[in-house]
Amino acid sequence: MKLTGAELAQFATDGFIVIPNVVDEALLDAADTEIDELIKREPPPPGTIGKHFWFLPPDGLPAAHAALRGSPSLGLAEQLTAPSLLELNLGHKQIALNIPPYSHQPGGPHIDSRVQQHPEQTAPDSFMLLAGVFLTDEHLVDSGNLWAWRGSHRTHERLFPDRGPDVLMATFGHISLLDDPPPLPAPVPVLGQRGDVLLAHFLLGHNTKGNLGPSTRRMLYYRLSCPDHGQRWADTFTEYPRLRTPGQGFQAPPITRTTAGSGRTSPSAWLSQNCRIASRARSSTTGRGSGHSERGSVGAVVRCRQWPLG
Repeated sequence: MKLTGAELAQFATDGFIVIPNVVDEALLDAADTEIDELIKREPPPPGTIGKHFWFLPPDGLPAAHAALRGSPSLGLAEQLTAPSLLELNLGHKQIALNIPPYSHQPGGPHIDSRVQQHPEQTAPDSFMLLAGVFLTDEHLVDSGNLWAWRGSHRTHERLFPDRGPDVLMATFGHISLLDDPPPLPAPVPVLGQRGDVLLAHFLLGHNTKGNLGPSTRRMLYYRLSCPDHGQRWADTFTEYPRLRTPGQGFQAPPITRTTAGSGRTSPSAWLSQNCRIASRARSSTTGRGSGHSERGSVGAVVRCRQWPLG
């Protein structure tokens, strides 16, 4: 599967895309079976409604991990980082439930991993790209959907160079809780169906709305980064290049994944760096989705560069 120029344009403009029909039913069924067993072993507290999460290491729930690595999901994400590869970051994958009836209305967005987990923590956790696999149909509003503040990745982009990468630590990642918050775009529901995949910019503001539907919403989340991201995480926030349209007709280099004994690797000059989001123009705007800017159609890639861009 390949992302279209229009999908890349939508990612640059909105900060997220949903790609339909990515994960096949066999992988979804296997992941559901594991989650069913997890719920039996570690059930939510009695009476729980709304959000409930588990954060498990890569070797926990292997079928849930296979939904990422055994499907086109990771390859689609890596088309945003070509020619660099991606790996699971923060040491976990997330199983997210939204249990009805839950009539929650989020007051504002947050970005992930900005919560101070312990008093000694002086820096936020950091990653580059959020991937999500829909395990349930969420094509209707108020079915436990994620809500995204479309284009808020650009708002956060302007915030961190001025106020530092830790400015949202005290507000648990919520930009709207700052003393003088910048204006935000209106939120939209992230709609999808079972087997679809969400790819979201790490600076996209989002939150979870209520679930007024008949069934529990299930989602798998994976936080991804390029190799060595942890060494330069702060640059990701403070030296973030503006989303821009540098020229027409860019073609991303092919991705080369190392295989045992093959001697084939992605270029080390790229892999030794961390990822950034930048805009790249695309001359073609055909295919699923659409995205436009005043300067024409653009595509977004998460890039690794040879200077410390994060």
